[in-house]
Amino acid sequence: MFFLYLLAFLFFIFVVIYPLGRYFLSHLRIGTPSYNVILSIVLGLLVFTLEGFIFGLLKIWNIFFVLVIVQSLVLLIRHKKEIKKEIFTIKFDSVAIFCVFLSVFVNSLITFPFGQVSEMGVRFAGAHTIDNNWHLALINSIQRGIPPEIPIYSGEFLKSYHYLVDLQIALLQIFTKIPTGTLFYQIMGPFYIFLYSALAYMLGKRLTGKTFGAVLSLALTALSSNWYHIANYIYPSSRSWPSVAWVDYFSSKSVNYPLLFSMIIMFSITYLLLVIKRYDGKKILILSVIVGSLISFKSHTAIVLIISLGILASFELLQRKFNFLKIFLVSGLIGFIFLLNTFSLKSQGLIFHPFWFIETMYKAPDRLNFDVWELKRQYLISLGTLKSNLAVIKLYLEGVGIFLLVNLGILLVGFLAVFMSKDKVKKTIMLFLSIISIVSFLLTMLFIYSGKAIETIQFFYPAVVSLSLLTSFFLSRLYRQDKFWGVVFSLIICVSLLPGVFSTLRDYSQDSYIYISKSVTEAASFLSRQEDGIVMLAPAFSGNSFISAYSKKRVFLADEIITTGISLDYAKRAKEVQQFFDCGLDVDGMKNILTDNKINYIVAGPEKTCFEKQVSLEKIFSNSETSVYLVSENK
Repeated sequence: MFFLYLLAFLFFIFVVIYPLGRYFLSHLRIGTPSYNVILSIVLGLLVFTLEGFIFGLLKIWNIFFVLVIVQSLVLLIRHKKEIKKEIFTIKFDSVAIFCVFLSVFVNSLITFPFGQVSEMGVRFAGAHTIDNNWHLALINSIQRGIPPEIPIYSGEFLKSYHYLVDLQIALLQIFTKIPTGTLFYQIMGPFYIFLYSALAYMLGKRLTGKTFGAVLSLALTALSSNWYHIANYIYPSSRSWPSVAWVDYFSSKSVNYPLLFSMIIMFSITYLLLVIKRYDGKKILILSVIVGSLISFKSHTAIVLIISLGILASFELLQRKFNFLKIFLVSGLIGFIFLLNTFSLKSQGLIFHPFWFIETMYKAPDRLNFDVWELKRQYLISLGTLKSNLAVIKLYLEGVGIFLLVNLGILLVGFLAVFMSKDKVKKTIMLFLSIISIVSFLLTMLFIYSGKAIETIQFFYPAVVSLSLLTSFFLSRLYRQDKFWGVVFSLIICVSLLPGVFSTLRDYSQDSYIYISKSVTEAASFLSRQEDGIVMLAPAFSGNSFISAYSKKRVFLADEIITTGISLDYAKRAKEVQQFFDCGLDVDGMKNILTDNKINYIVAGPEKTCFEKQVSLEKIFSNSETSVYLVSENK
């Protein structure tokens, strides 16, 4: 059955998404038919999602569904000859095919085996239990309308989250009818990795002009981790894992689809800036929409790109050129418009808190676990002398050095690439990538989110990717000067970054599976067949978004990590839930909780519960672990 789903998905991509993206890409006039197919699919996905978003906000999704069919037919008929020519003139690169599919295979090991219902229940690993169940629940909620109701905090609408990748998957599911779990884990993960890997190869080939550089670009951006193993030699008490210094890009990109898609867009923008020779109003507008709309796909990456474009524009102004300034200003305006439509002004914001990640990196038991650093810092601050203040600065510099050494290591040589190209366009792109790296680092070091500080680390991911691309250029130039040492040095770098890959894959191995039991899965499946309604979960079942994700129902309260991360008052509702299940209220109070919050279903344990005697309920399902009740008064 999976292969039928895959065929349906690919049919939709090539019949609807590709022609749509190709139409807009044709206005950029970039040539290279082989690469146009990949870029057309990326641009098509972006436009398709933006159309759905706009029509959704206008509450006219029915028109959007008709529009998608009509525009695909018109574009296919109108450009039939050009599309046929483009497809049949593709030059297949055997090295590219091998490297891209190797990357897809390796990275998909983190997502493909998970999320499917089996006799043992549903298996998860790593971030899947929290993050991906949240995304599945959100996808289900988006299909009811935009802005989506928060699926794990019913009655409230999502106003402080970049959810357009979830919208993209929701729309693809509506058109293809592929089960959401299958689409999310088995298809979208490998598909996004395919686009990411292909673009990394394309960009490396264009930057370096060599297949060697293209392979390095893909290897460093898609098949590498960090130098986490060094931390254990310096601090023996540290935990030995890729996130020891907060940054584990290899696994993060595979499980975090908004991050992955934002990197796909970043690759695409960089490639387009590299190949566009002359700018006009139409090209500037298309590029600006791509960059500006990214704020609603992944705000962290968008902020880094827009700021970096502004800095690059200031360098360009010295040469009396204005193209990047125009892109910066228009993309900033578009980004602000999208920001207003997906984020609330009252939502979590950035606050100035320098070196929070350095301090917590030393203090946290699952990081460096080196309290001596923090004790020394506090002691030196308490002295208050000039000498002690200088010593504090030295401490922080040491911390920054460890942070960069572990997370970037040898990739820091990539900054040298700026001085190695004589081509003006390539030199500009090298400068752009260097600026991205610096902006990413500074945002990470100087600010944190007020709601969930650890989310701020996602500002750093563009730096990892940019320096990987720059390093591939550096190594390619070294290879051009001396092939032997170029190959040797490249192998040493790539091999030194592999332990983290193996560590992550081992963590996602069968021994690390977490199963949501068959009984809980059956309860969620049963609820999915019932009429729409709001579910109240007993505390034992509210630790994550699983019930909402697999029942396709809105839940009154679940997943403290996610709800607090998007600035919701988890404690208030948690108190109500606890009082209800403990029967800590009188009959009227319990009825009011159900009535005021429009609760239709209750999921509790199998044991006899006190609330059954207090309110009018009908048990409609039970097994060894769960009982599902219908709230009779709220039918």
